[in-house]
Amino acid sequence: MEITGFSGTGPYTVGISPSLYTDYGIASGTSPAYATPFGVLNGGAPLCKYCGMQNLQIYANGTGLSSGMADMNMTECAYCWVKNVEFNYTDADWLDMAYCYRCEVRDNYFSNAFGHGSGGSDADVQVAQSTSASLIVNNIMERGHASMIVDMGAAGNVIAY
Repeated sequence: MEITGFSGTGPYTVGISPSLYTDYGIASGTSPAYATPFGVLNGGAPLCKYCGMQNLQIYANGTGLSSGMADMNMTECAYCWVKNVEFNYTDADWLDMAYCYRCEVRDNYFSNAFGHGSGGSDADVQVAQSTSASLIVNNIMERGHASMIVDMGAAGNVIAY
């Protein structure tokens, strides 16, 4: 979530957007919510804000297969996008999204993979590690392994047609 404002001298009242997806710590079976600064490794700021990649082709060549490196990583991004990109012959995952907030992956073509086995690299788009409020829409995925993986606390995202 993004902090929209705060008031008080302690305890503080903090405004966030969007609202929480559940009543953490109140609903049965949930744990209390804890605030973790976005971009913990970067002093609480996103590593990238309003950054995008569009209108190009990424053509992997099989040399990075053993390293498991995704063709593209979106890590600690806010309001970022990937649009009209052709991902071809990935060495690992096509795209990994980690700690993204309100990002968009739209109108892309993900195809082919050098490796088709299970494990850390699945020739997929992975939405993971608390990525929230993001939109993955109108993408084509073929000849990979898993296509989409949603994992590790990702919530409130839309994956459509």
